[in-house]
Amino acid sequence: MENWRGFTRYNFDARLDPRDMRDTFLVPFEACAKANAVAMMCSYNGVNGAPSCVNKDLLQNTLRGTLAFKGFVSPIAQPSIASLATGPTALPTPPADRRPQPWPSRPAQT
Repeated sequence: MENWRGFTRYNFDARLDPRDMRDTFLVPFEACAKANAVAMMCSYNGVNGAPSCVNKDLLQNTLRGTLAFKGFVSPIAQPSIASLATGPTALPTPPADRRPQPWPSRPAQT
């Protein structure tokens, strides 16, 4: 999501009700926790008003509590670290030359 109606991954705040969070978004994280994953990454965006990398409800109550995740959580990149102090809506979109580039296409296999 680079720019959809003025939202980017740096300023988007996902507002989710508990049912939508549980039934849609937590399913893959629950599978990873049950499989004893060593690590998970928090994202650039905010979730329910807090940057995902410092979202106490998401990290402590849900990930560590409900899902019983024992591994470590890593920020996805520097913008997530910056959002710890400024919040998700204050982060500017980085210049084009600093953004992640798409993977090159693979040649068709014969």
